[in-house]
Amino acid sequence: METRVVRERETLGGELVEISDNYLAICNRDNSVIYFGEDVDRYENGVVVSH
Repeated sequence: METRVVRERETLGGELVEISDNYLAICNRDNSVIYFGEDVDRYENGVVVSH
């Protein structure tokens, strides 16, 4: 199944706090969206503090 990555950037007070790559696909049979999970990086002061 072919997936797409949707990148989401979250900010708080103008500062980057999280970037997540969400893996999604569309079912050809019924057009439902299938979620395969995400990879998340969390930031503090512009530095990755967890992945």
